[in-house]
Amino acid sequence: MRSLLESAPPKPLASDRTAAVIGAKLRNMAATSGLALPQPGDGDTIGRWSALAALGRQVAFDPVPIAVQRARAETTGLSHVDIRVGAMPAALPAQPVDLLVYSEILYYLGDEGLTETIERSVTALRRGGQVLAVHWRHRAPEAPRDVWDVHRRPLGHEALDCLVEHVDEEFVLPVLRRR
Repeated sequence: MRSLLESAPPKPLASDRTAAVIGAKLRNMAATSGLALPQPGDGDTIGRWSALAALGRQVAFDPVPIAVQRARAETTGLSHVDIRVGAMPAALPAQPVDLLVYSEILYYLGDEGLTETIERSVTALRRGGQVLAVHWRHRAPEAPRDVWDVHRRPLGHEALDCLVEHVDEEFVLPVLRRR
Protein backbone atom coordinates (compact mmCIF):
# COMPACT_ATOMS: atom_id res chain seq x y z
CA MET A 1 0.00 0.00 0.00
CA ARG A 2 2.69 2.50 0.97
CA SER A 3 4.51 2.02 -2.36
CA LEU A 4 1.49 3.56 -4.08
CA LEU A 5 2.73 6.93 -2.81
CA GLU A 6 5.16 7.00 -5.70
CA SER A 7 2.48 6.89 -8.38
CA ALA A 8 -0.61 8.32 -6.73
CA PRO A 9 -1.22 11.66 -5.07
CA PRO A 10 -0.75 11.37 -1.32
CA LYS A 11 -3.83 10.47 0.66
CA PRO A 12 -4.44 12.76 3.66
CA LEU A 13 -3.17 11.11 6.83
CA ALA A 14 -5.75 12.75 9.08
CA SER A 15 -9.05 14.58 8.81
CA ASP A 16 -9.26 18.31 9.41
CA ARG A 17 -10.76 17.60 12.84
CA THR A 18 -7.89 15.30 13.72
CA ALA A 19 -5.43 18.01 12.72
CA ALA A 20 -7.36 20.54 14.81
CA VAL A 21 -7.28 18.32 17.92
CA ILE A 22 -3.58 17.52 17.49
CA GLY A 23 -2.86 21.18 16.81
CA ALA A 24 -4.71 22.24 19.97
CA LYS A 25 -2.76 19.71 22.05
CA LEU A 26 0.57 20.84 20.60
CA ARG A 27 -0.32 24.53 21.03
CA ASN A 28 -1.14 23.84 24.68
CA MET A 29 2.20 22.07 25.13
CA ALA A 30 3.98 24.99 23.46
CA ALA A 31 2.16 27.56 25.62
CA THR A 32 3.14 25.78 28.82
CA SER A 33 6.76 25.59 27.66
CA GLY A 34 6.91 29.19 26.37
CA LEU A 35 7.55 28.22 22.74
CA ALA A 36 5.75 29.66 19.72
CA LEU A 37 4.40 27.36 17.01
CA PRO A 38 4.45 28.14 13.29
CA GLN A 39 1.25 27.84 11.27
CA PRO A 40 0.59 24.31 9.97
CA GLY A 41 1.76 23.65 6.42
CA ASP A 42 -0.42 22.57 3.55
CA GLY A 43 1.21 19.14 3.27
CA ASP A 44 -0.12 15.92 4.68
CA THR A 45 3.03 13.91 5.33
CA ILE A 46 5.07 13.35 8.46
CA GLY A 47 6.75 16.68 7.76
CA ARG A 48 3.52 18.50 8.56
CA TRP A 49 3.46 17.09 12.07
CA SER A 50 7.16 17.80 12.63
CA ALA A 51 6.76 21.37 11.40
CA LEU A 52 3.61 21.83 13.47
CA ALA A 53 5.19 20.57 16.67
CA ALA A 54 8.30 22.80 16.63
CA LEU A 55 8.87 22.07 20.31
CA GLY A 56 12.62 21.67 19.92
CA ARG A 57 14.50 18.99 18.01
CA GLN A 58 12.18 16.77 16.00
CA VAL A 59 12.97 13.37 14.52
CA ALA A 60 10.46 11.82 12.13
CA PHE A 61 10.68 8.66 10.08
CA ASP A 62 8.77 6.73 7.44
CA PRO A 63 9.68 3.47 5.69
CA VAL A 64 8.79 4.91 2.27
CA PRO A 65 11.61 6.97 0.74
CA ILE A 66 9.26 9.13 -1.39
CA ALA A 67 7.29 10.08 1.75
CA VAL A 68 10.57 11.07 3.43
CA GLN A 69 11.53 13.17 0.40
CA ARG A 70 8.17 14.98 0.50
CA ALA A 71 8.44 15.58 4.24
CA ARG A 72 11.97 16.92 3.89
CA ALA A 73 10.75 19.30 1.17
CA GLU A 74 8.03 20.56 3.51
CA THR A 75 10.50 21.18 6.32
CA THR A 76 13.32 22.77 4.32
CA GLY A 77 14.98 25.40 6.45
CA LEU A 78 13.87 23.91 9.76
CA SER A 79 17.22 22.88 11.20
CA HIS A 80 15.60 21.27 14.25
CA VAL A 81 13.73 18.74 12.06
CA ASP A 82 15.48 15.51 11.07
CA ILE A 83 13.49 13.22 8.76
CA ARG A 84 14.81 9.74 8.06
CA VAL A 85 13.88 6.54 6.29
CA GLY A 86 13.00 4.02 9.00
CA ALA A 87 10.28 1.77 10.37
CA MET A 88 8.87 0.99 13.79
CA PRO A 89 9.93 -0.22 16.16
CA ALA A 90 13.62 -0.19 15.14
CA ALA A 91 13.69 3.51 14.20
CA LEU A 92 12.37 4.74 17.55
CA PRO A 93 14.88 7.01 19.29
CA ALA A 94 17.16 5.58 21.95
CA GLN A 95 17.75 8.97 23.61
CA PRO A 96 15.16 10.48 25.97
CA VAL A 97 12.34 12.39 24.29
CA ASP A 98 9.48 14.60 25.48
CA LEU A 99 6.86 13.70 22.88
CA LEU A 100 6.09 10.81 20.53
CA VAL A 101 3.35 11.29 17.91
CA TYR A 102 1.87 8.26 16.17
CA SER A 103 -0.50 9.20 13.37
CA GLU A 104 -2.61 6.36 11.99
CA ILE A 105 0.14 3.75 12.00
CA LEU A 106 0.01 1.46 15.04
CA TYR A 107 -2.73 -0.83 13.69
CA TYR A 108 -0.45 -1.84 10.81
CA LEU A 109 1.98 -3.52 13.22
CA GLY A 110 1.82 -7.21 14.07
CA ASP A 111 1.62 -8.39 17.69
CA GLU A 112 5.36 -8.45 18.25
CA GLY A 113 5.92 -5.11 16.49
CA LEU A 114 3.17 -3.37 18.47
CA THR A 115 4.40 -4.75 21.80
CA GLU A 116 7.99 -3.74 21.03
CA THR A 117 6.88 -0.29 19.83
CA ILE A 118 4.99 0.36 23.06
CA GLU A 119 7.91 -0.85 25.19
CA ARG A 120 10.48 1.17 23.24
CA SER A 121 8.20 4.22 23.43
CA VAL A 122 8.00 3.96 27.21
CA THR A 123 11.77 3.53 27.40
CA ALA A 124 12.38 6.51 25.10
CA LEU A 125 10.10 8.90 26.99
CA ARG A 126 11.49 11.07 29.76
CA ARG A 127 9.50 10.99 33.00
CA GLY A 128 6.49 13.19 32.23
CA GLY A 129 7.00 12.75 28.46
CA GLN A 130 3.88 12.17 26.38
CA VAL A 131 2.59 9.90 23.64
CA LEU A 132 -0.05 11.33 21.34
CA ALA A 133 -1.57 8.61 19.16
CA VAL A 134 -4.20 9.17 16.47
CA HIS A 135 -6.21 6.13 15.37
CA TRP A 136 -8.62 6.27 12.43
CA ARG A 137 -11.76 4.36 13.43
CA HIS A 138 -12.51 2.91 10.01
CA ARG A 139 -10.70 -0.39 9.60
CA ALA A 140 -8.11 -0.58 6.86
CA PRO A 141 -8.40 -3.93 5.08
CA GLU A 142 -4.62 -4.49 5.15
CA ALA A 143 -4.27 -3.70 8.89
CA PRO A 144 -3.90 -6.79 11.11
CA ARG A 145 -5.78 -5.18 14.01
CA ASP A 146 -8.57 -2.72 14.66
CA VAL A 147 -8.53 0.68 16.33
CA TRP A 148 -9.77 -0.58 19.70
CA ASP A 149 -6.99 -3.16 20.04
CA VAL A 150 -4.36 -0.51 19.26
CA HIS A 151 -6.05 2.00 21.55
CA ARG A 152 -6.35 -0.41 24.50
CA ARG A 153 -2.77 -1.73 24.50
CA PRO A 154 -0.85 1.43 25.54
CA LEU A 155 -3.68 2.48 27.89
CA GLY A 156 -3.03 -0.70 29.86
CA HIS A 157 0.71 -0.14 30.22
CA GLU A 158 1.78 0.24 33.84
CA ALA A 159 4.20 3.12 33.07
CA LEU A 160 1.64 5.28 31.23
CA ASP A 161 -1.23 7.42 32.53
CA CYS A 162 -4.00 8.65 30.25
CA LEU A 163 -4.16 12.47 30.38
CA VAL A 164 -6.93 12.94 27.85
CA GLU A 165 -8.89 10.83 25.41
CA HIS A 166 -10.77 12.21 22.42
CA VAL A 167 -13.25 9.88 20.70
CA ASP A 168 -15.54 10.78 17.82
CA GLU A 169 -17.02 9.05 14.79
CA GLU A 170 -13.82 9.40 12.74
CA PHE A 171 -10.91 8.87 15.11
CA VAL A 172 -9.65 8.14 18.61
CA LEU A 173 -6.86 10.23 20.11
CA PRO A 174 -5.38 9.37 23.51
CA VAL A 175 -2.62 11.41 25.12
CA LEU A 176 -0.58 9.36 27.58
CA ARG A 177 2.08 10.52 30.04
CA ARG A 178 5.12 8.55 31.24
CA ARG A 179 5.07 8.06 35.02
